[in-house]
Parts: sequence; structure tokens; C-alpha cells
Amino acid sequence: MKTTKKMLLKHLKEDEFVTITFTKKDGSERVMKATLHPKTIASYEFKTVSAQNEINETETSMVTVWDLENNGWRTVNYDAIISMEFTH
Repeated sequence: MKTTKKMLLKHLKEDEFVTITFTKKDGSERVMKATLHPKTIASYEFKTVSAQNEINETETSMVTVWDLENNGWRTVNYDAIISMEFTH
């Protein structure tokens, strides 16, 4: 079963982190530990990015996530994702 963008967003918000492997714009492959877990992200930032992801969920293929290893926001093209590993 293919993971939908909506399912990915659910895991990003509920799991400690999700490991996402994707192809960057330059063609290189990147592995990122990402999250949208409210305990990890300051509440005002969480609300802002959650609202943005709700817009993106239907209008674009972009997903905004918190990169745990680089401590910053990153945008991933959902269509460029190769694999996802969930932590539950």
C-alpha cells in the first residue's frame, strides 16, 4: 500500500520522527530524519507549519518538515520521496 501525503503528515505529527529518503532538485539522494511532533517544535512554529501543510496537502506536492539533524525547516517534494520509515 502506497503511503499517501495525508498519512505521511499524520506520522510526522504523531511519531518521534520519520526517516525520509528523497531525490533533491539537483538529482542527489538525501536521507532526512524529520518530524512535526508538537513536543519537538515550539507551539507557535508548529501551528504555522501545520497550517501551511494543510494548504499544501491539496494544492501542491510540497511537505514542510523539521529536520532533526540540521535543526531547521526543510521542504520536501512528496513526489520525489523514494522511501519512508516510521518509528511509531
